[in-house]
Amino acid sequence: MTAEEDYDLVEELQDLAAIAQGEESECHFKYGFSAGLLVQQEAVEQVKKINDK
Repeated sequence: MTAEEDYDLVEELQDLAAIAQGEESECHFKYGFSAGLLVQQEAVEQVKKINDK
């Protein structure tokens, strides 16, 4: 394997790592966003219970 091929392989691996990191970040964002919505929904339900009393 030549040095140029090594550099090409490193670039390809860096690209793949960047894609994987982006997908992981997206997954964490979706999880956090969903959890936030659930907490907000629970808070709204609690306020409704208090107001209905």
